[in-house]
Amino acid sequence: MGWLDARPKPVKSPKKSKASPDDPPSVTRREKLLADGADLPALDPGPAAYLLEFLYEFGPMHFSSMGEVPIGYEQIDAWERVTGMDLSPWEASTLRKLSIAYAVEKAAGASPLAAAPGGAYESHEDAVQRRERVSQGLAQQLRSFRRRSDA
Repeated sequence: MGWLDARPKPVKSPKKSKASPDDPPSVTRREKLLADGADLPALDPGPAAYLLEFLYEFGPMHFSSMGEVPIGYEQIDAWERVTGMDLSPWEASTLRKLSIAYAVEKAAGASPLAAAPGGAYESHEDAVQRRERVSQGLAQQLRSFRRRSDA
């Protein structure tokens, strides 16, 4: 879920180091997939579906002075008091772990090369672009090794 909500950073060419007003706006993977008419990857949370509903009710991440961070027990406790819910310790712990996993996947998803967790869901165009970037990076690395050995 975090991977879908990530905004991949644009790949910068060596000649262009700063963003320009002509750059397309950054969109989340979810927004891009929906705009392309693709189906979103289906999740089957099984009997834990209610925990995901709780997580999204109070938000999978918390905003702080450091940016987006996983929710803490204090947010879970506040949500419990406001809603009148009485979570068991394992439910609260699971919500915290789900938030951490979401944050990790969202941060990792900022890389344009990040594959979908649990599978390699990507469009054909994305796969071609990823292979081209990997090929260019590998070729550049091999050229640098050759220059070192020639010296």
